[in-house]
Amino acid sequence: MKRMYFVSRNIDRVEHLSEQLYKRIVSGWDFQVLSKDEAGLQKHQIHSANIFERYDLVHSAERGSMIGGFIGLIAILSFARLNLGHLELGIFQYIVVMVAPVLFCTWLGGLIGLHHENYKISRFHDLLEHGAYLVMIDVSLHNEAHVRKIMTEQYADFQPAGISSSITYPFASADRHQFKEKPAH
Repeated sequence: MKRMYFVSRNIDRVEHLSEQLYKRIVSGWDFQVLSKDEAGLQKHQIHSANIFERYDLVHSAERGSMIGGFIGLIAILSFARLNLGHLELGIFQYIVVMVAPVLFCTWLGGLIGLHHENYKISRFHDLLEHGAYLVMIDVSLHNEAHVRKIMTEQYADFQPAGISSSITYPFASADRHQFKEKPAH
């Protein structure tokens, strides 16, 4: 799936777009709006972006789990190589030695991610601070052309702000995350 980004400053137009897309193409989780105006989104019954879209929780947790896996692998190899005190470690102990760092680092990564803006939306920070509404539409390949047509014919006042994958990549960063289109400030 692809994620299409559009920026608007008019909440009534965002509400109208939301209604049109729900009737024709998308479900609740495929259309989300990010804004500082949470009360306005609720009042207009617009599906607000969830915690996973707002914060870098998933991205940081994925990174943490990979770091934890690496630490766990190093620990297992160290125990096997050094055979500390000629201890007889069973398979359960090796699993614990591998899984414990993964769980801890995943948890720690998630906590760190809760304090950072999602890497995919960080480039929209200034627009959001100045009252814009960031519309995120997840579309399948066969619906992309249809959504583009609707946006260009009926919602030309919405600024196209890019297209990316809807998948979170653990090694991607805000600087390296490529969009096909750049938002204008």
